[in-house]
Amino acid sequence: MKLANRYIVVVTALLLAGAVVCHGRVFMRWTSASRSTEAIETLGCKIVYEAAITVNGGEGQITVFGFDKAIGETVVELAKTFGIAKYKFSGGTMAMLSAESDDRVIKLIAVDIGGDNRTLLFKIEQSASDAKLSGAGPTEHLMKAVPFYPDSAPLFYAKNNDTGMSLEISSARVAETSVREFYDSSLSGAGWTSAMPGMNSGLAVFHKGSEICCVLVAADDDAPGSSKITVLHKPLTRISDKF
Repeated sequence: MKLANRYIVVVTALLLAGAVVCHGRVFMRWTSASRSTEAIETLGCKIVYEAAITVNGGEGQITVFGFDKAIGETVVELAKTFGIAKYKFSGGTMAMLSAESDDRVIKLIAVDIGGDNRTLLFKIEQSASDAKLSGAGPTEHLMKAVPFYPDSAPLFYAKNNDTGMSLEISSARVAETSVREFYDSSLSGAGWTSAMPGMNSGLAVFHKGSEICCVLVAADDDAPGSSKITVLHKPLTRISDKF
C-alpha cells in the first residue's frame, strides 16, 4: 500500500476510535473546506494528498499536509490559527485537535514522521451531521466487495472515494481458525487466488483480476474467545500513479 493511502486508513481509524493525544475544541467560523485549507497553508506547508472519504457512512474530505517543522511547533501554530486557547501537548509523536463552526467539523491530527523536523498533518472535514454519523459507528456491514463473516459485528468502515480503497473492521465470537477458513473458502469460491500461499500468520492476501483483498484475523483482546477481523479491498486499476 502506498504511503498516503496507508496513513488515510490508520489516521481515520485513530480519529474515530478515540486514540487522542491532545484535544481542543473551539467554535470558529469558516464557510467551506477550502477556507480551512487556506488557513493551514499560511503556516508554510504543502498539500501532499486530498481525497473524498466515507467513514462509518458519514461523508467527508481528507487533506494531508507536509510541514518541515517539528510536531511541537506545528501544534502551537495550528492552535493559534484556529483560536484554540486550551490544549495539551507535552511531547510525543502524535497530537490531535478539533474545531467546529456552524455546520462544519474538522479534526486535525499531526504525526511526527522521523523526528527530524518533519510533520504530517491530516485534516478530516465533515458536516456536523456526517461527523455525528461517523462517530456513532456502523450499524451494518458497509463493505460490499468482499463477504463478511456470518454473525460478525461491524466496528469500523472507511473508504477512499477517489481510489475505491475500503477497509472494514469487525468482531466475531469464534476462534481465529474458523474465520480464516471461512475467508479461504468463500474467496476461493468467488474466484479469488491466494497471493501468499502457505503463510502461517493471521494475514492472508488474495487477488482477482485488478483487485486485491487483504484479510487480517487476530484474537480480540477485549473479548476472550473472539476474533478481530480487518479486511482491506483495493481495485488496483483505480489507484492514481501520483502517489
